[in-house]
Amino acid sequence: MLAATVSHREFAAQRLPGVPRVRVSESTSDVGHTVIEIVTDDAPFLVDSVTAALAARDLGVHVLVHPVMVVRRGVLGGLEEIRLGVEPEVAGFGDVVESWIRPEIDRIRDHSLLGEIRAEVARVLTDVCVAVEDWPKMRSQAPGLAEELTSAHLPVPDKDITDSVELLRWLVRDHFIFLGYREYRLVEGEDGEKLLQAVPGAGLGILRSDQSAPRVLSSISPEAYAKAPERRLLIIPFPAAINPLTYHVQEHTCDWAYRFGLVRGAAAVRGFKRVRLGYLAGRTHPTVRGRDPVIVAGLSRP
Repeated sequence: MLAATVSHREFAAQRLPGVPRVRVSESTSDVGHTVIEIVTDDAPFLVDSVTAALAARDLGVHVLVHPVMVVRRGVLGGLEEIRLGVEPEVAGFGDVVESWIRPEIDRIRDHSLLGEIRAEVARVLTDVCVAVEDWPKMRSQAPGLAEELTSAHLPVPDKDITDSVELLRWLVRDHFIFLGYREYRLVEGEDGEKLLQAVPGAGLGILRSDQSAPRVLSSISPEAYAKAPERRLLIIPFPAAINPLTYHVQEHTCDWAYRFGLVRGAAAVRGFKRVRLGYLAGRTHPTVRGRDPVIVAGLSRP
């Protein structure tokens, strides 16, 4: 344990603000585990996300140590002081609260995989950071859209609007953890194919980065594509089994995740004008049975 502590302390000597550090190496003990050393800003879901990513590769975690440290760093990220005795809840100006995480996992004999695992863990940590950072903005989108719908005049049945408003309000009552949000335009390609084109700068959380190319509308889930031409206001649950964001979402939840797509203005859809698709990728609340989509306002119930 002393050798592990010294190793982690040396690894934590340098870290730029907001940038997680990850190292994967062989254990110095006789146990024969592979060791992952992590130094990153403290945030919720870090351990769950990392262990879920490892489980997805069928790597067992034998030992996991996770102290939360209060430190002070220089402008360039050099470690100047470990604030022993200072609890994270009372950290003051100039203090940085960090998670130092050390999982010991099944020994990886193929050294070419060590770099892959390091990159995978680093990506998961970055996803957690941006999801936590953007969480208030993402959460505000649901009630904001609900308020817009209550005063909107749309060519859809009234029940579609009331159901949609109730669902959006239900999501923010601690029934959903928001991981990503993005707005799209529905446009027509040169060959007449319907395309979803991301609005630049509209992404939040794990969808913060701009989309490199439009997505063909027919590539979305069959349920959504079948309903897209209807003269309806749609809020559709997408289970992870058919969710193209599954590769992102599964690291943040060991359960099923649902993505909700809100299509506003069916007339605009038919005319290929701008519409808004708010994708809210997230995790069902722990009190909800994971494999049951709980959708209020009569849309579906477990």
